[in-house]
Amino acid sequence: MSKHVYVRPGTKEDVPLFSKWLQETRGNLFDPAVFTYRGTSTWCAYNQSGPIVFMPAQRPFMMESLAINPDSSEIDVAVALREIFHAIVLQAHLAGEGEVYFGCSDEATIAFATKHEFEELPFRMFRVKLSDLASKG
Repeated sequence: MSKHVYVRPGTKEDVPLFSKWLQETRGNLFDPAVFTYRGTSTWCAYNQSGPIVFMPAQRPFMMESLAINPDSSEIDVAVALREIFHAIVLQAHLAGEGEVYFGCSDEATIAFATKHEFEELPFRMFRVKLSDLASKG
């Protein structure tokens, strides 16, 4: 019979075990900088035997899809993207968040992102829409 699993916020007392498991878990892509972001929280899944999994979660800003005026020049689009990016960086600073993500597939947009300090991530990204979860419940 399986045990019930619950979730709670991480605590100061969890730090030694959490740190040990971070070092021992292969492929976890841990970035210690996430703990400097105000929007990061750490969660612990546990059962009656104790902790099972710790997971830090952050609220980065996600730059979404683009809607470009087809009559705009390439330079106007580039300047507009730069200004929107600057505004989002300001918002991230004000919110105490530490990262901005930008998903794109267009080569010109990828060149823009690379030119503006975005790095290509070494992993696949996944998403779940809460409305999809609700429709399956």
